[in-house]
This record gives sequence, C-alpha cells and structure tokens, in this order.
Amino acid sequence: MTSGVGSQLRMALATAPGVLARMSGRTWALFALYVALSAGLLGLIVVLFDTQEKNLQRAAMSFLFPEEWHAILDFLLAFIVKSQAQQVIVNLVLFATMTLVSIVFFWSKELLSQSVERDRLTQGDPNADPAAWRDNAIWWEGLEEIKWTLVSIALMFVVLWVGHDVAPWRKTLATMLSYGVLFFSTAVNFMAPPLQRRQMSYSQVLSAMARRPVLTMVFGAAMALPQVLVLHLVTGADLSVAAALIAIFAINVVFIAWSAASGTVAGLVLEPLAKGVAPWRWPWRVLSALVVAAVLAAGIYVSLNLGLALADKSQILKCRYSVDWSTVVIDEPKLLGLIKGEVEVGVSFEVTIDNPNVLPVRIENNRVVAEDGGVVVAEGRLLPFDVPANGRSKTRVGMNVKVRAASLLEGASLNPAKWGLVLYVEIGDGFEFPIPLLADG
Repeated sequence: MTSGVGSQLRMALATAPGVLARMSGRTWALFALYVALSAGLLGLIVVLFDTQEKNLQRAAMSFLFPEEWHAILDFLLAFIVKSQAQQVIVNLVLFATMTLVSIVFFWSKELLSQSVERDRLTQGDPNADPAAWRDNAIWWEGLEEIKWTLVSIALMFVVLWVGHDVAPWRKTLATMLSYGVLFFSTAVNFMAPPLQRRQMSYSQVLSAMARRPVLTMVFGAAMALPQVLVLHLVTGADLSVAAALIAIFAINVVFIAWSAASGTVAGLVLEPLAKGVAPWRWPWRVLSALVVAAVLAAGIYVSLNLGLALADKSQILKCRYSVDWSTVVIDEPKLLGLIKGEVEVGVSFEVTIDNPNVLPVRIENNRVVAEDGGVVVAEGRLLPFDVPANGRSKTRVGMNVKVRAASLLEGASLNPAKWGLVLYVEIGDGFEFPIPLLADG
C-alpha cells in the first residue's frame, strides 16, 4: 500500500504513467480508439471554429438565449477574459477540454480503464479484480460523470469569483486555486473509474484521495502541467488560430488518453482505502448536492447580473480611446509626501474619444492605473466628462496621481510617456471592466 510520501510519488510519477510500457494489444487498440474519438471531436471544433466562428457563435447564442441577451453575453465573455489572470484562463481552457472529452466519451474511457485493469491482474496487481466489478448501466455511468462535472464547474466558479478583482493578492490566489482545481479534477476524472466500477460513491472516492493527497495532486499535476506548458508555448508563437488550436488539442488528446490509462493504475491503489469508508448517509448527500447547486446558482446569478450591468455600460465599452502625451501637463509635486512613501502629483493630458453609439456617453465612476513594465506607478481617477453621440471629442483629463516611491525603487519611470494606462470603469458593486488606453513603453 502506498502510504508513505515516497511510495505515493513513485506511483504518481513513475508506476502509473509507465503503464504504457505494459499494455496489451487490446488495451492499445482501446487507447487508440479513445485518442481517435477525442481527436475527431476536437478536430471538428477546430474546423468549425476556423470556418464558421461567427456563424456558430450566433447560432449557439440564438439557440440558448433570446436575441436581446447576445450583446450581454459578448460583454460578459470579454469581461471574464480581461478580468482574470492569464494563467487562470489557460487552466480554464485545459479544464474545459478535459471535461468535454470526458463527458462525451465516458464510455470509451471506461472500456480503456477496464482493459488496463485486466492487464494489471495478469501482472500481479493485488487490487486488480474484474470479479468485483458491478454491471453498471450506461445511464448510471453517464450520471456519475455529470455529477463530477457539475462539482468541477462549481469549483471553477469559485476561482473566477476570486480572480475578478484587480487586487494583486486575489489574482495570485485565483491562479493558485485554478492550478489546484485543474490538478484535482484531473485526478478525480481518471482515478475514479476503477472505484466506480465497484459502485463506490464519490464520498468514498474523495475520502480515499484525502488519505493519499500526495498521490492525488502529484498525479493530477503530472498529467496537466505538460499541457499547460504546451499551451503557453503555442500562445507565444506566431501561429494562426487554427494552427494553435491543432497544436493544443493534439497534446490534449494524447494526455487525456494517457491519463485514463495511468489513472486506472493509480486509482486501484485507493481501492482498499475506499472500501473501508462507509458511504455518506442521505442527509449528507442531500447537503452536498445543495451546496453544489447553491454555488452553481450563485455563479449563474452573479454572471447574469454582471452581464446586465455590462449591457448598461456597453456604450462606454464600445468607445475608442487614444492618449496624446504631447499635451501632458504635470504640476509641481509635493515632495514632503515622500515621508509617507508617496508623492501626490497633478497630471492632465488630452484624450480623444470616438463614440460610435447613437447616444451620448458619460464616464463617471472610474479609476486609471498607470504601469511601467508591469510595475504600478500611479493610480488616479478621470474627472467626469461627456462625449456626444456618433462623434469624436478631445477632452483634457485631469488626474490627482499618487506616485508610489516603492514603485520607483523597482525601476518604474517618472516619465508619463513611458507609462501604460488602463481605465477601469465601474460596472457594478465590486466589479470593474478594464479598458486599455495605452500600452507602456
């Protein structure tokens, strides 16, 4: 039994992933089937995305939502992408890919897992025992997959809620949580099948995993991190969208099938632990279901309210902004403020705003963050101003900027022409939408 940390690490990093070297011809055939099905599904997505992106997006929205909601959803998706740390979005993409393949082809994953366990029986694994399997109906297997999918989505809702705020500590926490959810979801997704074949509940599966946390999280990380690395490399390369998706999905399908095979080996280790845990009584099952439902409902409710708020601010979001640094005027700073670690400086400059809307725009609750090389130099607020409908106007924007001495020590510049500016428009209580005004440098 893998009770020690060292034995758990060996199982997660060597024994389980090394199953590919010990698979029978039948298992390799089922492995190839799972890869082919996954590749076909994700390949279809690439083709449709490359040729029919706009039409598919409109069709999906029309099927799921009324016409008047489409603009709301556009803004909501933009907000999610802009408000989250890049790594959270990367982990979310990998999570979505794995979840989609798992729920569509759960039956193929189960066939592969069964064949791997049969191989393990012939290789002397004491936990491999096809005689202990229950004859589960396919609808039951699908229902179990849906259950975990809903739990995983609820966890991701929590990550997105944490990460929506611009506070650096929340961005860091959301990034860490997104890794945790990705690793844990990967582990549960692929280590649970051998236990579910014995009709063990998720409470038993999760209890066993909690008693082998190193095995669970390291296995999830071993299967997920290479995909994270590839996604980063692809997004940094000069590739078309279709080529990037092909590269990302190619590594996805290989690791998803590999995870299904190796997860069976790792999951069998948990069988004696899970067997020794009594399933939750019905009150706890109901309570856990209510908690998941509450998180999902809260996430949907907040998302819809945020979408409505974004729609109300859509005129501001549709405007185009440009800064003319040649018009900058900087007041004499109050150097005594350095004693407190910051200097207050009055800064004003001209901003050109193109308003393509049929109604005038007024910008009120907002703030501006000035950055240089990722270092926050200053923060301020734009004075309220109006832009006429279907027009362009120049306005002198005044900022009472508090320049942080700590930022200057980190190498930030006092020259405004080198700053990057981001306008954060308040769209609801605690929610801000970022609008880049100028890139730094």
